[in-house]
Amino acid sequence: MGQRSTEIIAFLLLLFFLTLGCQSQYMTAGKIYIEQNNYDAAIEQFKLAVQAEPNNAEAYIWLGKAYAYRKKYEEACKKTEKALSIDPKILDQLKKDISFNYWAIFYNAGMKNVENKAYEDAIKKIKRSLDIEPKNISSFNLLAFCYMRLDRDEEALKTYEKAIELVPDDVDTYLNLASYFRKKKELEKEHEVLVKAKNIVEHPD
Repeated sequence: MGQRSTEIIAFLLLLFFLTLGCQSQYMTAGKIYIEQNNYDAAIEQFKLAVQAEPNNAEAYIWLGKAYAYRKKYEEACKKTEKALSIDPKILDQLKKDISFNYWAIFYNAGMKNVENKAYEDAIKKIKRSLDIEPKNISSFNLLAFCYMRLDRDEEALKTYEKAIELVPDDVDTYLNLASYFRKKKELEKEHEVLVKAKNIVEHPD
């Protein structure tokens, strides 16, 4: 191997380690800023980490977390989804990580979409929240609400039924289901559901 080739390889290796070092430095700094509740500074550091290593899923996860701390849930969703597109297996990590509520990123972003009447966008985010917490009753109720707003009544009914199957004593689900039957003008079914809700309130386990 010639001297010129050796110099080129040495330069590329140096560049590689410098890049890796910078990424690690940015990640460390970002985590420190989060510990200090300085979320804007953390966001800037994690942005640099992403620039230094754009295929590092962990960097996107932490950038999403920093956005979530700033209540910028739409951006938090985008970065977390980017991480999942790079490494879908990270979903299992998010489910098991009790140090941060990843479900809330998608649920809160979905709520914001609902406020803006962007129901299709909300549905995507709420479904992702259910990927993280498959039995979360709040997600089921919000998802069914979005289906109702889009006149996708059959999907709404199935969603309420699934929620009741998972959590049979949630009063809010029965009240929301009663609203569904009221909309469909099925008053007898509405009455039956309201009776069940009343029984849960009066005779809690």
